[in-house]
Amino acid sequence: MKAKGFSLIEVLVAIIIVSIGLVGLMLLQAKSIKYTHEITNRNTAVSLIDEMFEILSADKENIFEIYPPIKPFYDDIKTETIYFDRNGKIRFTESECPAFNQPLKGKAQASCWLNRVYEQLPGARELKNEIKICPSFKSGTCAGDDYTGSMVEITLVWQATEKDTCGADNVCRYSARIEL
Repeated sequence: MKAKGFSLIEVLVAIIIVSIGLVGLMLLQAKSIKYTHEITNRNTAVSLIDEMFEILSADKENIFEIYPPIKPFYDDIKTETIYFDRNGKIRFTESECPAFNQPLKGKAQASCWLNRVYEQLPGARELKNEIKICPSFKSGTCAGDDYTGSMVEITLVWQATEKDTCGADNVCRYSARIEL
């Protein structure tokens, strides 16, 4: 007569297989959490860049050489503005943001924006020299003096919260270009 049930060896093999599967799931969960932090920071950078594009778009008088435009569209961005210089270096500081609630315009809005960048992106204040706003006809390059057009590129940088999520130097970069 045959005994019904499982032998001890069968039970041990089943436990080992299930354990290997559970360890794999735990490692997958840890990796997922690691990348979720950087995705959150990247989404914050996208939102902040969009906000700066809105600030620049609302202040065309200080951005373009000819205001209002002669043609049916804007072109010929200034290489030096109240917002940036010809190399993309920002020309405002977070200290220019008023401490009280009032309607803000132009450079004051940009200064408050910079405050939010420093508050919301880890390590951005330490990497502030890499934050750029400039006219650009090629991704990653400021156009310089010879540029005519209305394309602007903004680059934000921050320190990665986890190793190996943004490159060898653990500095994350996000750039976007838009026609103003």
